[in-house]
Amino acid sequence: METEQKTDRSKGRNSKTKAILIMSIIIFAVGFGLGFYVFGYHKQSSTDYKENLREVISYIDSLEKERKELSDKLKSLEALREPVKPGVQTGDTQPPSQQGRLEALERENASLRSNLNQNQVLLQENYELRVRVKDLEARQGEGAVLQQPLQPQTMPPQMPPQPR
Repeated sequence: METEQKTDRSKGRNSKTKAILIMSIIIFAVGFGLGFYVFGYHKQSSTDYKENLREVISYIDSLEKERKELSDKLKSLEALREPVKPGVQTGDTQPPSQQGRLEALERENASLRSNLNQNQVLLQENYELRVRVKDLEARQGEGAVLQQPLQPQTMPPQMPPQPR
């Protein structure tokens, strides 16, 4: 009777061990298949670094052009606003048309200031991209593969704060 209980227990242990082993093999096979699909299945084509660099350079140039246009527009609006400001400070009453024009110019000035802030952020991004492009070009010339993210070495020049 004792021997029957021992054989039943050993069969139970063996079946649990087999079930754990089978589940482990299934989990490993599914993980291996998913890993191959995610990391190796669709990466058969090589990346065209030269085309990517051209796209980045054109994007950077468009950002610089847009920033320059916005900066010029802001300077012209500041120049228009300066002659009007002394009259407002002395308490002169302006006709409604000038008052409306002044309010419109101030709203536009505020929007240009927000655009300038966005431009400064884009300028920082532009600088970081240029550093990465130069590093990629250098690595591509050496035939090395990009293995780690790039860190900018120095900060770009900051634009002086605009008068309010």
